[in-house]
Amino acid sequence: MAGSGGEAAGPPSGGAGRMQALLAELKLDPAQQAKADAILSDAREKAQANLSEDADPDTRRAVMRKAMGEALGRLAPVLRADQKAKLAEIRAKMAAGGGQRGGDQGGGPKP
Repeated sequence: MAGSGGEAAGPPSGGAGRMQALLAELKLDPAQQAKADAILSDAREKAQANLSEDADPDTRRAVMRKAMGEALGRLAPVLRADQKAKLAEIRAKMAAGGGQRGGDQGGGPKP
């Protein structure tokens, strides 16, 4: 039956999927994961509040990218030194072109 995903509440789309993959790479402990979930939920809510229903895809992408960038900034104090280093490495790859849809070369498992 199509559409009955299952893994981790179904596969998140677009940026949400990339953000979940990023968090998985950081190997957060349960306390960190709870804080990260709250930060990301807040970021999504703020982004949605700043989008009109008829916003074009480029506007949606820009608003979400800004919100998620701010969320990662808020997440940094929750991370340990090794996790911060890993986050910096991942963000550098994204900035170098891996953040575009289909733009990264082997940056992780793809469904």
